[in-house]
Amino acid sequence: MPFPAWAVALVVVNFLFWGHWPICAKFSGAPAQPFGVVMVAVQTCCAFLACLCMGDRFFPALAADSQHPAAALFVFLGGAALAIGDFSAAAAIERLGVAVGGPVCFSCMLICGAVGDFLLEGSAHPGLLFGGVAGCMCAVVADSQSHPPRQPPKPVDDRLRLASADSAIAVATAAGAPGETSEAKQQAERRRQGSAKEEEGDDQQQQQEGPAAVELEEGGKEGGKAPPACCSPSRDAEQLEGQHTAAAAASARGGGGDGGGRDEFRRGMTVAVVGGCIGGMWTVLSTLASYRHPLDPLVLLFYFHLGEAVFIVPVVLVYGRLFGGATSLAGLLQLIRGLSRRQVAWTAAAGLCI
Repeated sequence: MPFPAWAVALVVVNFLFWGHWPICAKFSGAPAQPFGVVMVAVQTCCAFLACLCMGDRFFPALAADSQHPAAALFVFLGGAALAIGDFSAAAAIERLGVAVGGPVCFSCMLICGAVGDFLLEGSAHPGLLFGGVAGCMCAVVADSQSHPPRQPPKPVDDRLRLASADSAIAVATAAGAPGETSEAKQQAERRRQGSAKEEEGDDQQQQQEGPAAVELEEGGKEGGKAPPACCSPSRDAEQLEGQHTAAAAASARGGGGDGGGRDEFRRGMTVAVVGGCIGGMWTVLSTLASYRHPLDPLVLLFYFHLGEAVFIVPVVLVYGRLFGGATSLAGLLQLIRGLSRRQVAWTAAAGLCI
């Protein structure tokens, strides 16, 4: 039986809107955990509101379809699978970028869903089905390879670190008590005056010594004494080399090198692939539900989003335990309260697109 033209148009419009939510996620700039919770909350509220608006049809259908708990359970688990898939896509976008994380996760969802439906229902043209899946995978790989890799953050210069520390101390001192503020200012003024006097004394000493510094260095070498630090040209080179070595070690400890970038890439790909494979099972579970009992579209929408709403918080907390982040409900609520209005608006837009 051929599909009507309006059904094909609805599928196209659906994928156009659904394909824009990763862009909204990128614009929001919100962390993955609060983003996933708010996004699913917006979806669930919109779905339940649509069901309530169609109350004359929804409630009798819900009472009738609830007599088939197996079908309702499959749809409920399908919503849970999609919650895992959508949140994994958001986390992959945060780690890999919107051009890599989203397509990798969605392609895994497509492959698992297509293979699962093929095993359940078969296909009149398997070559066309798997040829389309392979073409989608090639497009995803080509798109991900066309973007440059993310560069690790450069190590901060020691002078910039000291300047930042001084600024932080100044801000913290300004926020303290008035007596402490005046005392800190006096100490800073004394340090500046002492530094200026030392520099002035060094300049005068260099002017007085002049060419005699070379003779002093040679005499010190002949007498077995080391020359002064200010007169040793190799001293500065050693200090610079030591600073570069310390900066490299700090960068390695902080994961800012190539090893840290590769580890972050592996984590992001793990989240995208595993979450995408689980998320792709929602179509398989929906097909199994239709075998048990064809549900009314509104009832299917209700149970589907109910599964998403129930599972999203545990999924987010498990992600925090595995990859770092909020591991308790209180910490998650604190992250949600920390979102700005702009982040909430873009996150809600992402939920509406889905």
